[in-house]
Amino acid sequence: KDEINTFEGAIPFYKEGISNLRSDILDKKDGVQNSLFTFSSNVYADELSQEVIIRILSDDIDLSVGKDLGFMNIYKERVDIYKSNKDYQAALNESLPLSFTLNKDMLYSIGFDKREDSVSFFIREIEADKNVLKEFKRTYSAQKDPYQLLMWGKPFFAVRRGEVKLLDSWITAPFHNPVLSIFGDSFVEGTMLLINGIDRKYRWSSMLTSVLGKERCLVDGKGGEMMSDEFINRFKIENSWYKTKYVILALGTNNYLDVEKYKKYMLQAISILRNNGQIPVLLTVTPRKDRDYEPVKLINDWIKSMNIKYIDMHEAVTKENDPTQWRDGYLFYDGIHPTPNGYKAMYEQVLKDLPEIFKEDHLSMSYQNS
Repeated sequence: KDEINTFEGAIPFYKEGISNLRSDILDKKDGVQNSLFTFSSNVYADELSQEVIIRILSDDIDLSVGKDLGFMNIYKERVDIYKSNKDYQAALNESLPLSFTLNKDMLYSIGFDKREDSVSFFIREIEADKNVLKEFKRTYSAQKDPYQLLMWGKPFFAVRRGEVKLLDSWITAPFHNPVLSIFGDSFVEGTMLLINGIDRKYRWSSMLTSVLGKERCLVDGKGGEMMSDEFINRFKIENSWYKTKYVILALGTNNYLDVEKYKKYMLQAISILRNNGQIPVLLTVTPRKDRDYEPVKLINDWIKSMNIKYIDMHEAVTKENDPTQWRDGYLFYDGIHPTPNGYKAMYEQVLKDLPEIFKEDHLSMSYQNS
């Protein structure tokens, strides 16, 4: 409706079909098609909130809100909360009774608040001025329920049964004048740390943002991400939010089967940044036990030939006398991902290869000694 997303520069939600990440949990129910609104792209920012304001117009309702791999189904007197399972499909985490009944003609605010180490789902009965009358809130920590934080895909809102008036819907990220964006894959998301119950503060990206200030750094990682058309499409949107001075493009370890594809889309990302007056920073890639080493060398040689800033993560974690092997204690059992020791070496490489980002605001490098 015309009154939705009236903020200047807002990126709209769209009424469209099911995202390909969601399972049949959100498909037709009892022969009734969802009324579904999704954000225009996938979004993987570490810290993200969604809020939907509705007025309930029927006695019986069945609503859904959240992201493809982390959402809640809302009923009159209970809520079902879904998370990713180990196969990265939506699965029921728990079903909880509400402490109050959702009533016809009342206003409600529903959504989630996702942070680096936790995610909360909420339902609030509100007045017209958004004063909260009643609240349901359920919080999950990364340590106790890591798969609940794997909220991949698009933010969405769906009406599966009943009738509501949709008054507004938005997503927000808690950044203030950010100077740096980091876009990456599982190394940036810290997927292996997360699913093994290890605090994600050990990521090199977290070590970096703790120095620069979390509110000044957009961290955006998704396990399995690669340089591709799909990435470029969402990158255009997410990068446009802040257009930070520095943008680290920490991708490539999932492109080993097609190095030319990596080059093609990396050049597109670099072009987008340069046209915006932003400074692109690339990362050399690391060996994988399940892949030949040749693509690693091809990508890294290409990066070093580009006359562009880069952080040599390959140098940071591999043996001096054998560039095909990680240093002892730096690699997880899967043969792909860094351990906390590996991440620490990566952070130290950032200090070495990108010192100007720390000098940008005369920031201290005290973290390296903490």
